[in-house]
Amino acid sequence: MALNAETGEWFPFDRLKSYSNGYDMAEALGYAWACDCRERAPKRFNEQFELRDSTGKRQAGVRYRIRVGSRVLAKGVTDAQGRTQRVSTGNAKQVFIDVAGS
Repeated sequence: MALNAETGEWFPFDRLKSYSNGYDMAEALGYAWACDCRERAPKRFNEQFELRDSTGKRQAGVRYRIRVGSRVLAKGVTDAQGRTQRVSTGNAKQVFIDVAGS
């Protein structure tokens, strides 16, 4: 098994062997943001979200999960400013943020 450092998700190590380049492998392992690979996608989307309640107050200490469809990109707890960890994708995607209790 291999571990994605960004999401904490485990996946079969054989999946890495199926990728055709180092960038795809680095992305699967969760450190593509640090890669300066030749075949790196020219456009990267790297976002961080700030959770607020209906009055605009920042929501610190809230458990969240960021996903694209059923694939979880990141999960954790918001920081003191209500921010999530950064997530990156190779192209524009519609992401969903699930919070505990909703």
